[in-house]
Amino acid sequence: MTIKIIKFKIKILRTIMIHKAKTKGITHPETVKSSQLLDSVLNRYQRIKQKSRYNYQQ
Repeated sequence: MTIKIIKFKIKILRTIMIHKAKTKGITHPETVKSSQLLDSVLNRYQRIKQKSRYNYQQ
């Protein structure tokens, strides 16, 4: 998955999570699940960015 695609996915997942939080509450299971999915994609993005920085420095 490319950085552009991951950034787009993050934007979409963030929007979905915010909408669920506003309509269902921040502790609703659907909101929590959306947050966890977003966290997972953000972690993937971080790993890719760190790896590219590491490869750039070598």
